Amino acid sequence: MSSIFDFSQHIRKLTSEKKYQDALSYFKDNKSQFNDIVISCNEYLVSDMLSCLRHANYFDAGFKFLKIYRINIDSETKERILT
Repeated sequence: MSSIFDFSQHIRKLTSEKKYQDALSYFKDNKSQFNDIVISCNEYLVSDMLSCLRHANYFDAGFKFLKIYRINIDSETKERILT
């Protein structure tokens, strides 16, 4: 089992290489190693996943991701996630 840091770093690498589908597939295949709270509290991972979903034109899936991981967009939301 890899750490959440390693998981997030691998997603970051794929995202920076513009391999959005690969990043989405990697997330789907490996997310079960971590509980929802650990994922939702990692602003870097959340930001990268939302970027991948947006670049892959999965806008509805982006909203579903936010709902599944109970991420509220409000005045407390980290800037990284908003942009």
